Amino acid sequence: MWDWQRFTLAQLTAAAQQWQRDQEELLARALVTLQEARHAHQEELKFHRDRQQQQDICLRLREKVSVWYTITQGAVMIPTLLDGFFYVCNYATMLHPQSHFFNPF
Repeated sequence: MWDWQRFTLAQLTAAAQQWQRDQEELLARALVTLQEARHAHQEELKFHRDRQQQQDICLRLREKVSVWYTITQGAVMIPTLLDGFFYVCNYATMLHPQSHFFNPF
């Protein structure tokens, strides 16, 4: 009987020690998993912040290009408008050479 009690006590002690080791291992694995998930989440947040920053930069660039395009289109039209103005001035001068009409030349 005494041997049976010692055997049972030894088995209970071994089972408790094994359970404690398993619990510690499980907690260590859970901690590693949580750290990996946190790292992955931070990487995902960084990716989204970078993507948003890229979109903001693209939007500002698109606005600047639009303004530049509008200005250059206006600049392209200026010589045409000036040519028309000078033509009218020259034509008016030819019709009325003695007038005080503005002559840019």
